Amino acid sequence: MESKEQEVFDAKNINTQSFSSTQFYECRFEKVPFVEKDFRSAQFIDCSFKACQFHQVMMEGCRLQDTIFEDCKIVGGEFFLCHQRFFSPRFLRSILLGCNFSQVKLSGGNFFQSKVKDCSFTGAHLLGANFQEADLEGSIFHHTELSGADFRQAKNYAIDPRFNTLKEAQFSVPEVLSLLEVFSIQISAS
Repeated sequence: MESKEQEVFDAKNINTQSFSSTQFYECRFEKVPFVEKDFRSAQFIDCSFKACQFHQVMMEGCRLQDTIFEDCKIVGGEFFLCHQRFFSPRFLRSILLGCNFSQVKLSGGNFFQSKVKDCSFTGAHLLGANFQEADLEGSIFHHTELSGADFRQAKNYAIDPRFNTLKEAQFSVPEVLSLLEVFSIQISAS
């Protein structure tokens, strides 16, 4: 397996780079457009992606260990295909559109201030995940373990407490009232 260590990649020097079956350790990727790239069996360990764009990247067997995505845009990310034993990505102020996190184990996952639209978290284990200030419009939480998750200042989430585990999860008013919508009850301010 080819290995890259502590290198910086940008749009100028990335075109000829192979990712499949390559190990990247403490590398930085800045403003790189990844379109239909092959990340299968690639390993990203302690790496950071800053202001990068990902569109239909092939992720089967990809290892994302302690890797940060900051101010990135990810469309159609199939994260459920990643190597789950070493799966610990963090998303900061990123846009995730139509991504699939079904069945992933991402305890302590971080989606801080991210727009997480139309993503699936069905059957995921997100113990202590940070969704603070995230916009979760259209995202699906079904049979999702969300104990200890932080949804303070998050918005547009639709989480059915009957089909998800929410023990000790944190929410903010007034958004927390959306948890009651499934019960068809009326709430008044007085």
